[in-house]
Amino acid sequence: MKYKGLVSAFINTFLLLQLTVDEVTSLNVLITHPLYGGSHVLTLQALGGELLNRGHKVTTLMFRDSNLPTLKNLNHQNFTLKELTVNNANGKIPYISKSKEGEFRLPMELVWENGNHVVWSYKM
Repeated sequence: MKYKGLVSAFINTFLLLQLTVDEVTSLNVLITHPLYGGSHVLTLQALGGELLNRGHKVTTLMFRDSNLPTLKNLNHQNFTLKELTVNNANGKIPYISKSKEGEFRLPMELVWENGNHVVWSYKM
């Protein structure tokens, strides 16, 4: 048979790929959040939850925000949360709570007042 070697090569390649694919069972996924992202937290939490349900390991990196609800994925065995804070004990950094472990606080009154954007509202 003229194609015997080709068929044999195809079968060997297929078996090798099958063995390789079976070895890949999960990924390590890093999810990072923007400085302020209340709506992003909900969306990225859903994404992380689906990845966890599919057997992946998920690490979420975000700034601490005690005003946000507790993450649903927090107790999953493959979930790791890394919270960042900013040392603002002297209170000199705007929109960060005055604390050694300061949290970002979006000044909603500036955002909604006169259609201003938070970045444009801060006077240096």
